[in-house]
Amino acid sequence: MGIFTFILIIIAFFSDNKIIFNLIIALLTTVILDLILTYVKEKRFYIPSSAVITGLLIGGILPSEIPFYIPLIASLLAILSKHFIIFNKKHIFNPATFGLLLIMFIFSTGLVWNVNSNIYLVIIFGLILNYKIKRLNYSIPYLISHIIFSSLLISFAFSI
Repeated sequence: MGIFTFILIIIAFFSDNKIIFNLIIALLTTVILDLILTYVKEKRFYIPSSAVITGLLIGGILPSEIPFYIPLIASLLAILSKHFIIFNKKHIFNPATFGLLLIMFIFSTGLVWNVNSNIYLVIIFGLILNYKIKRLNYSIPYLISHIIFSSLLISFAFSI
């Protein structure tokens, strides 16, 4: 849990202060609801890292000037979809995407990436986070292909 606190501090340091309110609402909602639903279903009590990631995504993508209940509802929808829209004991949709998509339709809210940060910190902490949740096999190939395709795009743009 310490890495998530550290990531939140880094986001707070490099971001607009208004976004912190959305992040706190989304994080508290996703983590508390996921704790409750997981305990009811599995009789286990643990802090789910996926709920923290969902909260960070929702809080970081919603515009900072929206009312407080929009990140709250988006977070509720996200975690409820994770637990109740399932197939073969796995959730079908990415919870954060599901919650944000429904919020876009319900409230006609646009989405904006509000978390301004240093790209090097994003890469470093993103890799640390992916190592912690054992997803480096997805992240490293994506990072390498992104660097290659971005370099090709830049080289073609300058050659025109």
